Amino acid sequence: AEYVNYLQSQIVDSEKEIETLKYNQVNSKIDNQVDEEINRLQTLISSYETKIKQGESYLTSLQSQNNEAGIEIVKLNERINALDKQINNLTNENENLKQDVNTSDPLLEAEV
Repeated sequence: AEYVNYLQSQIVDSEKEIETLKYNQVNSKIDNQVDEEINRLQTLISSYETKIKQGESYLTSLQSQNNEAGIEIVKLNERINALDKQINNLTNENENLKQDVNTSDPLLEAEV
């Protein structure tokens, strides 16, 4: 009877060990899945960080181009203003010349 009790206790101990091993195996699989998911997410994060850096670099490039374009626009506006003044001066000079011709010589007046 003691031997039977001993064997029964060995069976119970073995069943407990099997349950422990199964539990550990499940935990091991879960740990592996968690590790794989962590690695996947770290790769994804790294990819996003790279894309963010590329975006920031592109934005910096666009800002630089925008600044250069702004400087060029200011230069062109200054040139336009200078040309407008020149046109106004020439228009005034032309008007003055016409008036001079009109008041000085009746024969030239006919040609104008």
